[in-house]
Amino acid sequence: MKNLSLRLCLVIAALFGIAGNGFANDLLDCSKSRTFQNCNKTHNSNVSTKGAKEYSLLIEEDGDTFMFIIHLDDGFKIGKIATFGGFEWFKKTFNNLDDAEIYVQPAHLRISGNLSSYIKSEYEVFDISYEFTENGSGDHFLNFESKKAISDINSFILRNDSFSFAGKSASHWYAGTFSPVNDISDLLNLAKTNLDSLCFLIDQPITQGPKNKTLNVNNLAELMREFAVGCDGTKYLM
Repeated sequence: MKNLSLRLCLVIAALFGIAGNGFANDLLDCSKSRTFQNCNKTHNSNVSTKGAKEYSLLIEEDGDTFMFIIHLDDGFKIGKIATFGGFEWFKKTFNNLDDAEIYVQPAHLRISGNLSSYIKSEYEVFDISYEFTENGSGDHFLNFESKKAISDINSFILRNDSFSFAGKSASHWYAGTFSPVNDISDLLNLAKTNLDSLCFLIDQPITQGPKNKTLNVNNLAELMREFAVGCDGTKYLM
Protein backbone atom coordinates (compact mmCIF):
# COMPACT_ATOMS: atom_id res chain seq x y z
CA MET A 1 0.00 0.00 0.00
CA LYS A 2 1.49 3.30 -1.09
CA ASN A 3 1.73 6.09 1.46
CA LEU A 4 0.56 9.54 0.52
CA SER A 5 3.46 11.86 -0.23
CA LEU A 6 3.90 15.31 1.27
CA ARG A 7 3.97 16.74 -2.26
CA LEU A 8 0.57 15.25 -3.01
CA CYS A 9 -0.93 16.70 0.17
CA LEU A 10 0.33 20.12 -0.90
CA VAL A 11 -1.02 19.72 -4.44
CA ILE A 12 -4.46 18.75 -3.14
CA ALA A 13 -4.43 21.71 -0.76
CA ALA A 14 -3.65 24.10 -3.61
CA LEU A 15 -6.03 22.56 -6.13
CA PHE A 16 -9.12 22.18 -3.95
CA GLY A 17 -8.77 25.13 -1.61
CA ILE A 18 -8.07 23.43 1.70
CA ALA A 19 -7.85 25.78 4.67
CA GLY A 20 -4.33 26.22 5.99
CA ASN A 21 -4.72 25.53 9.69
CA GLY A 22 -6.58 22.25 9.46
CA PHE A 23 -4.22 21.02 6.78
CA ALA A 24 -1.08 21.82 8.73
CA ASN A 25 -2.36 20.28 11.93
CA ASP A 26 -3.10 16.91 10.34
CA LEU A 27 -0.25 16.42 7.87
CA LEU A 28 1.14 13.42 9.72
CA ASP A 29 -2.10 11.50 9.19
CA CYS A 30 -1.38 11.48 5.45
CA SER A 31 1.24 8.76 5.82
CA LYS A 32 -1.00 6.23 7.57
CA SER A 33 -3.21 5.11 4.70
CA ARG A 34 -3.89 5.27 0.99
CA THR A 35 -6.87 7.48 1.90
CA PHE A 36 -6.13 11.10 2.66
CA GLN A 37 -9.38 12.50 3.99
CA ASN A 38 -7.58 12.91 7.33
CA CYS A 39 -5.02 15.32 5.89
CA ASN A 40 -7.40 18.17 6.66
CA LYS A 41 -10.58 19.02 8.51
CA THR A 42 -11.90 21.78 6.23
CA HIS A 43 -12.75 20.94 2.64
CA ASN A 44 -13.83 22.91 -0.40
CA SER A 45 -15.74 20.08 -2.09
CA ASN A 46 -16.04 21.63 -5.53
CA VAL A 47 -14.05 20.81 -8.64
CA SER A 48 -11.76 23.81 -8.42
CA THR A 49 -9.61 25.58 -11.03
CA LYS A 50 -6.54 26.35 -8.91
CA GLY A 51 -3.45 25.22 -10.80
CA ALA A 52 -5.57 23.59 -13.50
CA LYS A 53 -4.47 24.06 -17.11
CA GLU A 54 -6.90 21.72 -18.89
CA TYR A 55 -9.06 18.69 -18.23
CA SER A 56 -10.79 15.73 -19.80
CA LEU A 57 -14.41 14.98 -18.96
CA LEU A 58 -16.16 11.62 -18.66
CA ILE A 59 -19.80 10.79 -17.86
CA GLU A 60 -21.01 7.75 -15.93
CA GLU A 61 -23.65 5.72 -17.74
CA ASP A 62 -26.45 6.79 -15.36
CA GLY A 63 -25.78 10.44 -16.23
CA ASP A 64 -25.44 11.79 -12.69
CA THR A 65 -21.74 11.24 -12.03
CA PHE A 66 -18.76 12.85 -13.73
CA MET A 67 -15.04 12.19 -13.80
CA PHE A 68 -12.43 14.86 -14.45
CA ILE A 69 -8.81 14.13 -15.33
CA ILE A 70 -7.16 17.43 -14.49
CA HIS A 71 -3.79 18.53 -15.89
CA LEU A 72 -2.02 21.04 -13.67
CA ASP A 73 0.33 23.80 -14.75
CA ASP A 74 3.37 21.88 -13.46
CA GLY A 75 2.52 18.73 -15.45
CA PHE A 76 1.04 16.87 -12.47
CA LYS A 77 -2.28 15.10 -13.08
CA ILE A 78 -5.09 14.36 -10.67
CA GLY A 79 -8.53 12.76 -10.98
CA LYS A 80 -11.82 13.77 -9.43
CA ILE A 81 -15.25 12.11 -9.45
CA ALA A 82 -18.32 14.26 -8.73
CA THR A 83 -21.69 12.64 -7.99
CA PHE A 84 -24.76 14.88 -8.27
CA GLY A 85 -27.01 14.31 -5.25
CA GLY A 86 -24.62 11.75 -3.81
CA PHE A 87 -24.87 7.99 -3.86
CA GLU A 88 -25.19 5.86 -0.73
CA TRP A 89 -22.78 3.10 -1.78
CA PHE A 90 -20.24 5.59 -3.12
CA LYS A 91 -20.07 7.23 0.30
CA LYS A 92 -20.05 3.96 2.24
CA THR A 93 -17.23 2.59 0.09
CA PHE A 94 -14.89 5.58 0.05
CA ASN A 95 -15.74 7.45 3.27
CA ASN A 96 -14.57 4.52 5.34
CA LEU A 97 -11.74 3.84 7.76
CA ASP A 98 -10.95 0.72 5.73
CA ASP A 99 -8.91 1.38 2.61
CA ALA A 100 -10.88 0.50 -0.49
CA GLU A 101 -9.25 -1.56 -3.22
CA ILE A 102 -9.50 0.29 -6.55
CA TYR A 103 -9.91 -1.26 -10.00
CA VAL A 104 -9.89 0.39 -13.44
CA GLN A 105 -10.75 -2.02 -16.25
CA PRO A 106 -12.45 -2.23 -19.67
CA ALA A 107 -16.23 -1.91 -19.49
CA HIS A 108 -16.92 -5.07 -21.48
CA LEU A 109 -15.71 -7.20 -18.56
CA ARG A 110 -18.49 -6.09 -16.25
CA ILE A 111 -21.73 -7.86 -15.45
CA SER A 112 -24.27 -5.54 -13.85
CA GLY A 113 -24.63 -6.24 -10.12
CA ASN A 114 -21.81 -8.81 -10.13
CA LEU A 115 -19.00 -7.56 -7.89
CA SER A 116 -16.40 -10.07 -9.03
CA SER A 117 -16.78 -8.95 -12.65
CA TYR A 118 -15.68 -5.41 -11.69
CA ILE A 119 -12.62 -6.39 -9.66
CA LYS A 120 -10.40 -8.53 -11.84
CA SER A 121 -7.10 -8.88 -10.02
CA GLU A 122 -4.99 -7.86 -13.01
CA TYR A 123 -6.69 -4.44 -13.06
CA GLU A 124 -6.22 -3.49 -9.40
CA VAL A 125 -4.50 -0.13 -8.89
CA PHE A 126 -1.98 -0.18 -6.06
CA ASP A 127 -0.33 3.26 -6.35
CA ILE A 128 -3.47 5.23 -5.53
CA SER A 129 -4.36 7.77 -2.85
CA TYR A 130 -7.86 9.18 -2.54
CA GLU A 131 -10.10 11.49 -0.52
CA PHE A 132 -13.88 11.51 -0.14
CA THR A 133 -15.71 14.78 0.54
CA GLU A 134 -19.34 15.90 0.64
CA ASN A 135 -20.77 19.39 0.20
CA GLY A 136 -23.71 21.03 1.90
CA SER A 137 -26.09 19.90 -0.85
CA GLY A 138 -25.22 16.25 -0.33
CA ASP A 139 -23.16 15.92 -3.52
CA HIS A 140 -20.23 13.52 -3.21
CA PHE A 141 -16.68 13.98 -4.49
CA LEU A 142 -13.65 11.72 -4.71
CA ASN A 143 -10.20 13.15 -5.35
CA PHE A 144 -7.63 10.60 -6.45
CA GLU A 145 -3.99 10.47 -7.52
CA SER A 146 -2.37 7.54 -9.26
CA LYS A 147 0.05 7.48 -12.18
CA LYS A 148 -1.26 4.09 -13.30
CA ALA A 149 -4.97 4.83 -12.97
CA ILE A 150 -4.70 8.17 -14.75
CA SER A 151 -2.48 6.69 -17.47
CA ASP A 152 -4.99 3.88 -18.02
CA ILE A 153 -7.92 6.30 -18.05
CA ASN A 154 -6.15 8.55 -20.56
CA SER A 155 -5.65 5.50 -22.78
CA PHE A 156 -9.39 4.79 -22.65
CA ILE A 157 -10.05 8.43 -23.55
CA LEU A 158 -7.72 8.29 -26.56
CA ARG A 159 -9.44 5.13 -27.81
CA ASN A 160 -12.91 6.53 -26.98
CA ASP A 161 -13.55 3.39 -24.91
CA SER A 162 -15.70 2.97 -21.83
CA PHE A 163 -14.27 1.60 -18.59
CA SER A 164 -15.35 0.84 -15.06
CA PHE A 165 -13.95 2.46 -11.92
CA ALA A 166 -14.67 0.26 -8.92
CA GLY A 167 -13.93 0.39 -5.23
CA LYS A 168 -14.27 -2.39 -2.66
CA SER A 169 -13.94 -1.85 1.07
CA ALA A 170 -14.34 -4.47 3.77
CA SER A 171 -18.14 -4.28 3.72
CA HIS A 172 -19.23 -2.17 0.74
CA TRP A 173 -18.50 -1.68 -2.94
CA TYR A 174 -19.13 0.78 -5.74
CA ALA A 175 -18.70 0.52 -9.48
CA GLY A 176 -19.36 3.12 -12.16
CA THR A 177 -18.95 2.82 -15.92
CA PHE A 178 -17.55 5.96 -17.55
CA SER A 179 -17.32 7.11 -21.16
CA PRO A 180 -15.34 10.07 -22.54
CA VAL A 181 -17.16 13.20 -23.66
CA ASN A 182 -15.86 13.62 -27.20
CA ASP A 183 -18.57 15.71 -28.82
CA ILE A 184 -21.14 18.35 -27.93
CA SER A 185 -23.82 15.76 -28.69
CA ASP A 186 -22.87 13.93 -25.48
CA LEU A 187 -23.82 17.00 -23.44
CA LEU A 188 -26.94 17.73 -25.49
CA ASN A 189 -28.13 14.18 -24.88
CA LEU A 190 -27.52 14.66 -21.16
CA ALA A 191 -29.54 17.89 -21.25
CA LYS A 192 -32.47 15.97 -22.69
CA THR A 193 -32.35 13.15 -20.17
CA ASN A 194 -31.12 14.87 -17.00
CA LEU A 195 -30.96 18.66 -17.17
CA ASP A 196 -30.38 19.02 -13.41
CA SER A 197 -27.30 16.83 -13.71
CA LEU A 198 -25.99 18.92 -16.61
CA CYS A 199 -26.54 22.08 -14.57
CA PHE A 200 -24.56 20.54 -11.71
CA LEU A 201 -21.76 19.80 -14.18
CA ILE A 202 -21.54 23.26 -15.70
CA ASP A 203 -21.69 24.89 -12.26
CA GLN A 204 -18.37 23.26 -11.40
CA PRO A 205 -15.57 25.89 -11.55
CA ILE A 206 -13.32 23.54 -13.54
CA THR A 207 -15.73 23.88 -16.49
CA GLN A 208 -15.57 27.69 -16.43
CA GLY A 209 -11.90 28.49 -17.08
CA PRO A 210 -9.46 25.68 -17.86
CA LYS A 211 -9.71 24.25 -21.36
CA ASN A 212 -11.68 21.10 -22.04
CA LYS A 213 -9.15 19.09 -24.06
CA THR A 214 -11.64 17.37 -26.33
CA LEU A 215 -14.21 20.10 -26.91
CA ASN A 216 -11.50 22.79 -27.03
CA VAL A 217 -13.56 25.29 -25.03
CA ASN A 218 -13.00 27.08 -21.73
CA ASN A 219 -16.59 27.47 -20.59
CA LEU A 220 -19.17 24.70 -20.91
CA ALA A 221 -22.05 26.94 -19.84
CA GLU A 222 -21.35 29.36 -22.69
CA LEU A 223 -21.05 26.45 -25.10
CA MET A 224 -24.42 25.07 -24.03
CA ARG A 225 -26.08 28.48 -24.39
CA GLU A 226 -25.02 28.46 -28.04
CA PHE A 227 -27.31 25.44 -28.36
CA ALA A 228 -30.15 27.11 -26.40
CA VAL A 229 -29.48 25.09 -23.23
CA GLY A 230 -29.32 27.02 -19.95
CA CYS A 231 -29.81 26.49 -16.24
CA ASP A 232 -31.52 29.76 -15.22
CA GLY A 233 -28.93 30.52 -12.56
CA THR A 234 -29.50 27.29 -10.62
CA LYS A 235 -26.54 26.49 -8.39
CA TYR A 236 -25.63 23.13 -6.92
CA LEU A 237 -22.36 23.98 -5.18
CA MET A 238 -21.75 24.87 -1.57
